[in-house]
Amino acid sequence: MTTVGDYMNGDADIGKFLSLEETLTNTGNFETVSDMVKRRYSLTALQKITNTWLQKEAVRKGVRFLLYKARFLIIGSCRLGVTLKDSDMDIVFVAPQWISEYDFLNSFYHELMDKVECLITVNEQYGYMCKILRVKMLNGYRFDILFASVPDDNVPRGYKVPEKDSDLIFASCSSSISIGAVLTTSYMLNMVYSRRVFRTALKAIRLWAKSHDVYSGPLGYFNGVSLALMTFRICQLYPKESAGVIVYHFFRIYSQWEWENPIRICSYLSDFDELENSNCSMYVFTACKWIKNALKNVEPQGSKIISFAIKKDLNSLSICLKII
Repeated sequence: MTTVGDYMNGDADIGKFLSLEETLTNTGNFETVSDMVKRRYSLTALQKITNTWLQKEAVRKGVRFLLYKARFLIIGSCRLGVTLKDSDMDIVFVAPQWISEYDFLNSFYHELMDKVECLITVNEQYGYMCKILRVKMLNGYRFDILFASVPDDNVPRGYKVPEKDSDLIFASCSSSISIGAVLTTSYMLNMVYSRRVFRTALKAIRLWAKSHDVYSGPLGYFNGVSLALMTFRICQLYPKESAGVIVYHFFRIYSQWEWENPIRICSYLSDFDELENSNCSMYVFTACKWIKNALKNVEPQGSKIISFAIKKDLNSLSICLKII
């Protein structure tokens, strides 16, 4: 029986490092290159629909006509490279200033209705920090679309979110939350010592959480953001360890964690406001100027279930096998 101990010899033993990657690949749970190409094709189709809608809105509002094109920023598991086959793709629709959130949730919604298989608006009450559009394309691929608006009449090709003064540029609540997700994802990828180790460990931990029924943000358990932040924090503490060792320390440290103390991957003054204005059971803070608790929906009972699951699998030392 393969245990987590079999993967604890560090990066020097590349054979065992690769065996964890191979084990995860062989589960068949993660997207292949072919899957990624199909998802990108679906994203292109969504972008064409959005381009057409932007041109209609420009005419309707009397905005000087330019060649308006939708700008989508990929966030979440797809950007991190840990996409499960049944996962949604999280994207931020970055719109020009003459497109409002009301337009996004109403006019754009109606534009999509007869062009996709399924479309719903997901509200904050379902565990999300802002309203999103959840779209299922005709080929079955799903997208969660967040909204952000920039103070410009056009969003340039290759647009990148400016880290400096981003809190002033994206003043609205929905925009700040959406752009905060972009900045948090970028921060993790830019600051982690080894993206390969981070991704491999995060894949293992995501599969563990799903197989143990503690992966569902709306139901008050882990979500993709919280697991990514928690895994990244372990990579910060042990930057040169292998993925298997990162997985082990994830369970070792969080099995002992006092959850009234927030998990932070960087420090901003505003996180104290988030802590003081919240009565959550667990705290994992995002990495941007708009600090948010990625586990805000976890209630005391959910916290007990999560803690028990972590402690149980630390004691068994067979995490790498149980995720399959």
